[in-house]
Amino acid sequence: MLNLRKLFWCLFPFALGILIGFLSTQYTLFTIKYEVDIVPSFFSVLTILIGVYIAVVIQKNISDKRVQKDIFIERLVELKEATNKIDDEINSSRRFNELNAMFKNFSSKLSILESLLSHARISKFNTDLAKLKANLLTYKRAATGAVASNNVFTYSPAELIKLNRARLEILKKIDIFILDINTI
Repeated sequence: MLNLRKLFWCLFPFALGILIGFLSTQYTLFTIKYEVDIVPSFFSVLTILIGVYIAVVIQKNISDKRVQKDIFIERLVELKEATNKIDDEINSSRRFNELNAMFKNFSSKLSILESLLSHARISKFNTDLAKLKANLLTYKRAATGAVASNNVFTYSPAELIKLNRARLEILKKIDIFILDINTI
């Protein structure tokens, strides 16, 4: 049954073309000129070539850039989640080893993003990435610069405010980064 359907849809256009050709030659509704006008033919071929170029080359570039944008946005969301995990660790247990591991994880994700950006077709964001690294360094200094006793940090209210500001700056830079990528 399936093969008959395929056969029907393969033969139907040919039969329709034969019918249209037969009707156009039998009746004088149409006149066929056996002359070729060079200029309109040239423009028709040129228009077809431009259409094929747009469909193949430009559309491929656009879809490649969209895929790259999606990858960058995914990585930036991972950075946001890592920032929130660091904040949760600071607010809950404040253990030195876990905080250092989380900051190393954040730094490695940032390095991966930087290497992706260096090889991408979208290279407008390298300066913003440097600002994000500077904000991360400020955040790490604020988080690990507190007094540690028994491998646990204790923060004063002023240090907590400084930590929160640094975290919010990182989240703000990441959000701006995502918006910039979406606008290209």
